[in-house]
Amino acid sequence: CYADLNGNGIADDDDLYAYALHTANLTDHLTYDAGLRVTERDEDGMPYLVLNNEKTINFTEKMYDLFYNNEGARVYPAHADTNNVVIPGKLKADELLFALGWFHTSELLRDMESDYGLIPYPKYDDTQQTYLSLVHDSALVYCIPVTCPKDSMEMICAVMEALAFESYRSVTSAYYEIALKVKYVRDSDDLALRIVDMIHAGATTDFAYLYNYALNGVGLFMRTLMGGKTSDFASYYASNEAAVTSKFDELIYLYTSLD
Repeated sequence: CYADLNGNGIADDDDLYAYALHTANLTDHLTYDAGLRVTERDEDGMPYLVLNNEKTINFTEKMYDLFYNNEGARVYPAHADTNNVVIPGKLKADELLFALGWFHTSELLRDMESDYGLIPYPKYDDTQQTYLSLVHDSALVYCIPVTCPKDSMEMICAVMEALAFESYRSVTSAYYEIALKVKYVRDSDDLALRIVDMIHAGATTDFAYLYNYALNGVGLFMRTLMGGKTSDFASYYASNEAAVTSKFDELIYLYTSLD
């Protein structure tokens, strides 16, 4: 789907597209939600690499087509404004049919005049049993300064734990049940609201995604490929396999050698 809204004969930012993309964190969710795995676990619960397979090769080609062989795609620069300003702005202007994002993207659409609905990221194909939802690789953390008196640590940690629990008990439930399902979602039909539950229930991640920066970037391999405008997964893996395997072994040894 594409329409030259400004009539200048050039596909530019003022036109209508089926969807908008960039080559950073959106690729993570398209990839892992399609069931691709960088690692699996053995019978002892230890992770091992499984990325190099036919499914990954086929999916990389599908992703390349999604980005670069479809006139309905608008690929924007990979920076924060693309997620928080550009793509939501295009959807609010009725110039996109689909906008990829996260639950919190709904906060940016509260003044949108047209109605919209939420759906999960797509499956790999119709044999994939459930919709998956990658838990993004960012989190808020507490920090205690090194100047903190050691005899106060137990009290400080107890307060921090109590604050975290209270947030889990009250803030999380309010965000999920009131903000997401009432304030941000336009469709109040019960079946539509169950989509939110379905997305939440499909939460998934991968060892290599969590430890990407200690594993030579393999957890974000699709960002590298799409950012380089290539579908040649075989060459990417061949040039990175030795470094990834070495880093992987180092990380596993680090954890298994802890007392």
